[in-house]
Amino acid sequence: MNKGHQQDVCHLLHISLEGLSGGTTTRDELSRIWSLELQWFTPEEADEVVSMLAERGWLTESESKLSPSAGLKLSRPPLGWRPIPRRLLEIPQFQQVLTTQTAPVPEVVEVVNE
Repeated sequence: MNKGHQQDVCHLLHISLEGLSGGTTTRDELSRIWSLELQWFTPEEADEVVSMLAERGWLTESESKLSPSAGLKLSRPPLGWRPIPRRLLEIPQFQQVLTTQTAPVPEVVEVVNE
């Protein structure tokens, strides 16, 4: 997965979900935020981006509410950042990076009694 794609989604969702109750929202609310409040997309593009993010696993839908997928760490974008609709519509499938913590291997020390 392209790191740029992940960064774009993390910035987009950070701005969109910051301050919302429980960090969840509806499809309609996301479309409204992106098209009317932020004026980043047309209403049609906003609907298409929401659908694409949900279909490709970047957003999880439960009881008509959308939230970022587990393992997706949202990040604050730099000042002046704007999403590029074409780039978001080409977003690949989300691949959760699982980090497994393993216990450190104990060092074996031989004690020799003379």
